[in-house]
Order: sequence, then C-alpha cells, then structure tokens
Amino acid sequence: MRYEIEHCFKSNVQSDQEEKLRINVSSQSYMDNVMWITKSKAQLEQILKIADEFNIMNNIQTNYDKFEMITNKKLDKDIVEVNFGSSKRMIKPLTSKESVRILGVWINLDLKTNYVFNQCMDIIKRYNKTISFKQITDLQMKYIYNHVIIPHVDYKAQLLVWTNSQTEKLNSTCRYMFKRKASLPLTTPNSIIHLSLGYAIKDINTIQAQRQLSRLYNQVISKGMMKDIFEIDCKQLQSELLSNKSPLATWNISLKDLQVKHYLLARVLALLYDNMLTIKSSGMRVNQIQGGLLPIVDICTHKEIFSNGINKGLKGKNVYFVSQLMSSDGIRLLRYKDLKHRTKINTQGRIPSWFKFIETKLIKDPLKSKKVKTDYQLEYNIHSVTTKIDNLKTKNWITTFHDQIGKPIIGHVLDNPSEDKIRIEHWIQDLENDQISPSVQLPILKKCGRCEVKTNQIRNKRSNTKVRCIASVPKKNRSDLYLRI
Repeated sequence: MRYEIEHCFKSNVQSDQEEKLRINVSSQSYMDNVMWITKSKAQLEQILKIADEFNIMNNIQTNYDKFEMITNKKLDKDIVEVNFGSSKRMIKPLTSKESVRILGVWINLDLKTNYVFNQCMDIIKRYNKTISFKQITDLQMKYIYNHVIIPHVDYKAQLLVWTNSQTEKLNSTCRYMFKRKASLPLTTPNSIIHLSLGYAIKDINTIQAQRQLSRLYNQVISKGMMKDIFEIDCKQLQSELLSNKSPLATWNISLKDLQVKHYLLARVLALLYDNMLTIKSSGMRVNQIQGGLLPIVDICTHKEIFSNGINKGLKGKNVYFVSQLMSSDGIRLLRYKDLKHRTKINTQGRIPSWFKFIETKLIKDPLKSKKVKTDYQLEYNIHSVTTKIDNLKTKNWITTFHDQIGKPIIGHVLDNPSEDKIRIEHWIQDLENDQISPSVQLPILKKCGRCEVKTNQIRNKRSNTKVRCIASVPKKNRSDLYLRI
C-alpha cells in the first residue's frame, strides 16, 4: 500500500561504485479521497485487491464512477481492464497531458499549465462579469481581489509555475475591470494599481514567487521523510542537468531558457532566478561530484546540452567532466574508441552525436589534430590503472610514465622483471603523414632507434647497423603506473 522513490548516482566519476537512495512512501488518504502511485498495472491491482478486502470488511462502499487513472506510459488500448479485487472495471486512463483533480488541485504528469490557467482566467472573468453593473467602490474591489479572488487563484496554481506572459494576462484582466469601475483611464500606469503607495492590488507574479520561495524553503529546512524526498529530488535534477553540484548551489537558468521537463523544482528555481531570489541554509548540501576537471556545463550552454539528445548521451555514459574525454597530458581529446579504456563505456557502433558535439566544441580542426583549444586545456592528469608487476612476462607490452622526459612511453618487456627494475625496449608511433597530428593517425608502432629515453643501446643481433633503444624502468613504488597492453 505504498510507493517507492529511488535514485542511483555516482559521487565520483572515477569510481565503479554506485550509490542508491531509496524511500518508501505510504499511500495518501484524506477522508474519502485516496491516491495510489505504482510502477505497473499489476502492482496497482494488488493494492486494489487489498483495499477491496478492507472495504468489504468494514462495510465501506466504493464509488467507481469517480475513479481516475493517469499514466505516462504508452498503452496499446484506450480502455484498460482493471481488477478491483471482487470485480472488474473498464477504465479509460488519462494521458500525461490531461489533468486530474486531487483535493481541489489539478495536476498532470507533464506539468502543463494551460488547464489550470484557463480555470483561473474563468474565475477572474466571472467575477468581472458579476461586478460589471454593480455599484461598488475601489476599496471594495481591492478587498475582494486581494482576499477572495487572488487566494482562490493562488490555491489552484500551487503546484504549477506560470510564465511571465501567463501571469501578465491574469493581471491585465484584473486591472481592466478595476480601472473601469474606478473611473481611471486605461492608460493609467500599472504601477499605480499594484504598488503599496497606490491601490496595492496584489500582483499574481509576485504572489507566485513568494509562494514558491516559501514552499522551497520549507523543503530545505524540513526533517524526516520530507527531507529525504527533497534530497532525492535535488539529485535527480542534478543528474538531469549534468551538473557537478546541487542545483540549489549553482542555478543560473531563466524560466524562458529552461529545457528540463517534468521537474517542478527546476521551474521553481528558474522562477526565483528571474526574480533575483535565492535560498541559503546551513543544512543545504552541495552534493559535489568528484573525479574530474572542467565540468561539461562550464563549456556548453543549457540549450546546447539539451539539443539533439546531447544530455541523454552524456548522462547515459556518466560523463560530467571534459577531463573524462581527454588524454593524460590535458591537451588532447581522446578518440571515441579510446574511451573504452578511460571511462569503461561501450564504444561499439557509430560515433554518437554527443561526442561529435563535444569534439567540435573543443577542437578547431578535428581532421588534422585532436589538440583542444587553449581555453579548454587542462593540467596533467595521470589516469592510473593498477596491475601486479610480478605478473609481467617477457614480450608483454606495457606503458609507463617516464620521469626524465615527463611523458608516458610504450615498451616491450625484454626479460622477466628483476627485483628493482624492468628492462623494456622503447617503441614509438610510426607517423605516415607529418602534416597531421599523431593523435588522429592510426596507432602503428615501430622500434625507437635513438632518443632521450635510452639508458643504454645494444646492437641488434640480426643486423650490424640497427640499434635498439633500451630503457630500465624502476620497479619500486611504481606499480600504479604500469598498464599491461
């Protein structure tokens, strides 16, 4: 008889461990109104079976005609058969765009505001029509607007956030009749109607901002289950925005630019941002995600991230930082197939649109070089993979960071590792075209003949002319920098 809220996330993008928040919420019941939330039709029928047994036991009658079902899933049929324990009913579920009434408040799963907006507009128009030919003073109209009409409108809209154009339409409808009955010119400045030094008619946009700010503040300082639910709500929105911090700490999106759907919290924060209102509390968590440099949201605008499914691709691969897509030196973007080793994601198939977008954003000419623009270059960030050195054998390939030249090298193990060092033969990438950066050419390796890496040279036994570049790599305290390939 309850529903479950859960969210999975990673507090560190480099970690494989995933954290999970889960809360069980009891069914909501108010006098003769009951609301059940389930994940499936089968779970709903199980709850209805228990409820039907309880009603029969206590001689409670159920009014099936008032039963409403709303779903965000696409159904094969318009009418669904639902088992109510001892009986079966044919019900036509409402779509996510349609609204349903719960205790006088109309809601829908898509957070559409048109239905309630039209209701509120009708409330104001009916009142205007009623007083149109009545003998009434301006102070009487002010009292009725501020203490009857506006609270009625405010109650219906408490789970919605209207745009500026919608609130202006409601305000203008109020002002028109007020100016007419008060014998004021229609050109009278609106500030005279709404300011406290004037008639002090409440502005619906201001009332909306005050209500949502108060509700959000109560959620921030709440305790118990409400606190846990709000924490999950914040983290779900943070994941949707691909932000490395809580949206309460770093919100800078206006209501007109907001691309996130189905998140009331996002619309509330956007409304407060437009009205230059913020919330600060000592108990507010930042929820900062660790393990990377240069967040994606710092190089892309909100609209760019939510265009062409970019956010879905990045969210699906758990990519929050640019450093997750870059080489260890912090100046080159990795190839998409190389992300299999860096971020451990499945890179089979075509290069996705989100990676192409990031590539065009960071790189000036992707066909010639993978070097990113100067503004996006990062500091050296060694991505280490731990492996046991004792497992290395002759002819194994390894890569390690070389302190002398300050960059990684590739080597071929010549013999079994000794107690203090490993002897490797240095190999380098064979460049077919010196006009194109090595980062975009095929990784073809060849033996290095002579370079600053060498510690000694020996002649190749098969040739009297070629030499081999041999390096001795210290084994002690370096196990975290070796990678067997």
